[in-house]
Amino acid sequence: MLRDELGPIQAAFGISMGGFGALRFARDRKDLKAVGVISPALFRRWPDARSKNVFLDQKHWEDNEPLRHLKEIEGVPLGVWCGTEDPLLYAAKALAGQARPAETRITGGAHDNAYWMRVLPEVLAFVGARLSGTG
Repeated sequence: MLRDELGPIQAAFGISMGGFGALRFARDRKDLKAVGVISPALFRRWPDARSKNVFLDQKHWEDNEPLRHLKEIEGVPLGVWCGTEDPLLYAAKALAGQARPAETRITGGAHDNAYWMRVLPEVLAFVGARLSGTG
């Protein structure tokens, strides 16, 4: 739908599973100027992914899990934000360690609206700077 109905897209960002989706989208769109993820719902191991009941089976997870396909997003400017009390912090740190994002911010906060609203201006500034060519 994103490709077909929204026309040219230059950036993507998402929160939690939306972060998963933004990273998955970037695999098909190497021309993106920025991808920002907040508290990305990524899973290093199949048992963790299976517990969320969002994948059809292990192969479906393996085919789509961004942490398993980071080479496919090399060159796309990436920003990662996550709170220190977020249960998905391990995944954000794995993403940051492996993908070497342009920006990583690990600050106090949980996997909740309060944290997301606090860092959203930073994420939008990151994306906006890259869209405008100033970042």
